[in-house]
Amino acid sequence: MTQERTPLTPKTTVAITAAATLTADQREVLDDLYQPLIGVAGYGLLLVLWRQLGLNHGTQVQLKHSELLNLLNISVTELEHCRQRLEALELMQTYRNQPDKLPELVYELQQPVSASTFFW
Repeated sequence: MTQERTPLTPKTTVAITAAATLTADQREVLDDLYQPLIGVAGYGLLLVLWRQLGLNHGTQVQLKHSELLNLLNISVTELEHCRQRLEALELMQTYRNQPDKLPELVYELQQPVSASTFFW
């Protein structure tokens, strides 16, 4: 059974979560190995999401997609494509909340694999 997807809009709310912080070594792996695969916009989205968690010194941040769109200067369609690339590389998982619940989406950031695992 196919679940009907609600279209993403600038007003769609999202919670950003992560189990741990991004280390300097993990950031290097993202820079050198993942960035060519996810593209500039996808890489920018990932860093903005990690940065939002860092700025708020917490494990969860809630905001509207309009804030992400403004920070990245991209369209909703581009953000969707970036998110799909990040999910494909297991750098992020997206969950939909129950109807009429805020936030509407949850972006759970995942740690990148080590360089040796990446090439395994």
